[in-house]
Amino acid sequence: MVKSNLCEGIIPQVSFESGTATTNSNQGLGDKVAIIAPFPKISPSLEYYSNIRDAKRGLKWTTGINDVYKKSTSDEKLASKDYFTGAACLHYLFKEGLYEPTISQVIVCNYTTAVTVTDDSGNTTQKCENDEPIFYTGIESADKSKDYLDVALDQLKGEDFDILLLGFVPSMAQLKKIIEWENDEYTNANPIGLIFGCSEDALPVINQNASVSSDTSSVVQSIIAGTESKSMDKDMIGAVAQDKNSEGKGILGKLELFSNESKKDGNNHTLYACIPQSVHLSYEATDKYLTPIETAAFYAGELGVTSVDKSLTSRVIPYIDGVNEDLVYTVSADETVKSDGYKLVEAGATMFRCTNRSSKDYYVVNSEQPCGLDISHLRTTAYIMKRMALAPFLGDVNNPVNLDTIVSQLSGLKNSIIGMFDNVYSINYSVERASKNCVKIYLDIVYYGIILNEIVYVTEDVV
Repeated sequence: MVKSNLCEGIIPQVSFESGTATTNSNQGLGDKVAIIAPFPKISPSLEYYSNIRDAKRGLKWTTGINDVYKKSTSDEKLASKDYFTGAACLHYLFKEGLYEPTISQVIVCNYTTAVTVTDDSGNTTQKCENDEPIFYTGIESADKSKDYLDVALDQLKGEDFDILLLGFVPSMAQLKKIIEWENDEYTNANPIGLIFGCSEDALPVINQNASVSSDTSSVVQSIIAGTESKSMDKDMIGAVAQDKNSEGKGILGKLELFSNESKKDGNNHTLYACIPQSVHLSYEATDKYLTPIETAAFYAGELGVTSVDKSLTSRVIPYIDGVNEDLVYTVSADETVKSDGYKLVEAGATMFRCTNRSSKDYYVVNSEQPCGLDISHLRTTAYIMKRMALAPFLGDVNNPVNLDTIVSQLSGLKNSIIGMFDNVYSINYSVERASKNCVKIYLDIVYYGIILNEIVYVTEDVV
């Protein structure tokens, strides 16, 4: 139990500590998503959408997903960031083109800005082409003086959603900001899980033979034509897994960040999935492999329509029929030699592996996160916390009668949760009057474990 001085505050609040609301539109689903990403529109405010049609209209793209690439600028540094990952993410998040249940809502936090130019007199204006502003889609300002992630997190503070999806590959410094922000949200009874694509490869994955110069139109056309490379750089995932030439900041380094946070503050609930792979979807009309960012968006959409108590370990994910790199997941008997795939899964990465070549079925190898808990445990805890309707008790008299009322409310919650979710073994709680202004509630949720190994003993006799 982490000790807290929250009881000393004078502002009425309901607080949560690791170790110890509002409702979603779908019972048993944590399906509200917020996305921080660039879109084909300059807008500093949050926007809400419940379907892909309205999102396209509101975010200024009405054609196919391949048409949201804008012409590059003459600045090579800016040209490499000319891809609106947010548009692609919503395409996969809402499963556009499929008539299936999807997430209930998306909160869009758009960080697209206009490219500016400064004349000899120091005057700054928007850089335009055919009277249209040229967009800059970097999460950091072009001169690196501002990180728009800070602005986005401030805007999203206190918003009601379940999953935070990133439309960019976060740096270590940005991940630390997000973890701190999510820990604050957890304390304020608003637990949120992070999903992001993690790859040091250039985004999007493009034809390796295409030349990148000040004029990247050929590269953009190769993307639109669906001729980008099937694979990332040779052994890219393996290299990043071992942190080769990455100074400990590769995929394993980022996953270790979450693991260390968990060891420091108890169960850390900030990560739902870190995805380094690119996948192919059977319903897509081209041979295009999704980038890790797009794969994360598709996975977030699938997770959103899955009941929070369901593990994704060994679960076949519909429509995935290929990955950019098939890894092996082996380890020596003494565990001294580990394959790259094994290292990634051991660290908590969400990996996809083929289980049936003929039917092209791909499943999640293991959905246990770096904190040591399965994603079903993390999502169920978040679901329970958001349904603890404790705020109405603020302002009540701190007497035994009201404490009994809180106990009664917790009893009702316990009965409904255990009856709803298969993974909850028991919920234990107690309530005490800590001071004249503070009530402490101890909540202990015990989960069933996830089966990872089955041992079958076979005896053969001949008679």
